[in-house]
Amino acid sequence: MRRRNGLWAGLGFGAAVAAAAWAGSRYSPRDTRTRLWYGRLKKPPFNPPDSIFPIVWTLLYTLIAISGWRVWRQGDSAQRSAALRLWVSQLILNAQWSKLFFGKHLPTWSLADVVSLQAAVIRYILRPARCLCPMRRG
Repeated sequence: MRRRNGLWAGLGFGAAVAAAAWAGSRYSPRDTRTRLWYGRLKKPPFNPPDSIFPIVWTLLYTLIAISGWRVWRQGDSAQRSAALRLWVSQLILNAQWSKLFFGKHLPTWSLADVVSLQAAVIRYILRPARCLCPMRRG
């Protein structure tokens, strides 16, 4: 099997994302103490209903896995390596947020994590755009 098609690599990216999702889900508001803490927080009016989160996160994590796999399929280059490092960092920051917010009840630290996460995501989006340009030919 050619590296560029890499079904196994795609499964690996899916497994990495599933591991991050599992790590984050360990700190969800299912715990009674966390549910009470979360319920007492003053939330903005645009806070989505709880039922929407599993749908959105499943789609989001699927797209994260696909994007990492698409970057991996590109030829070896410094751009590709940098993009994959950013992919890993945003995945770690993503999982870390749940631990900080729901697990440790540290909204200020989780906000700092979100800011770092957004910076990593923006840098990741911009990096693969350069890396994926060859896919746009022909």
